[in-house]
Amino acid sequence: MCGLRSPTTGAAVAISGPGGPAGGTLAHTNRCARAARHHGAVDPAAVHAIANAHAWFEVNSGWAPPDPDTLAEWVGDGVCRCPDDCLVAPEGWCEHGLASWWLILGAVDD
Repeated sequence: MCGLRSPTTGAAVAISGPGGPAGGTLAHTNRCARAARHHGAVDPAAVHAIANAHAWFEVNSGWAPPDPDTLAEWVGDGVCRCPDDCLVAPEGWCEHGLASWWLILGAVDD
């Protein structure tokens, strides 16, 4: 089982799914943890949503991240898309468990 520990509460947060670490690899788990730290908090649900998105990328084709101008416009409007085109808050995730592009790209930037 993989996970991380909250620096504020000390609570352990597991980041794994039925097949092992979320997203299938330790590298994906590490990206998820970096994204959570990048956004200022260790939110187990956000970490899980980012990991779900990475797993989704492995089995779905035809997706592309938004360009920087589009992402900035979405965030300015207080809304963001997920890879499956659901609309959520920039720091949110959809009912299908996928993180917003803002969270996903934050994990990649780190």
